[in-house]
Amino acid sequence: MDRESIEEGMKKPPTGPTKGLLSEGDRARALDDARVFTPKGASAGELGALLKGAMREALGGLERNEQIMLALRYLERLSADEIARALGISHGEAVYEQERVMKRLRRAFVMLVGQPGASAGSKEQRDE
Repeated sequence: MDRESIEEGMKKPPTGPTKGLLSEGDRARALDDARVFTPKGASAGELGALLKGAMREALGGLERNEQIMLALRYLERLSADEIARALGISHGEAVYEQERVMKRLRRAFVMLVGQPGASAGSKEQRDE
């Protein structure tokens, strides 16, 4: 897999079922997090639309290379070694970049959705 084919793949909408993109543990944590952000009286459909929109906006705020990193890891399900080879970087750089990009994505998502008990600019969030 080379960078050009990765770029082409990013232009196409996902096809097929998305089941399995998250482990069962990650899925359970995501659902628990979603319950925290649920506006009182919101239906499951409204909650889904809110979270989906926030995630799209958070992803859209990432740099293109960061989006590619996430796509390789979570859509293509590549290992850190495979990502490193595809992007021409070391294994350590691939692991570091994955962690850095996920922190940026989490921070952006929380700022968009809101976090009960903390403002978007709180010291705890800036220190993550």
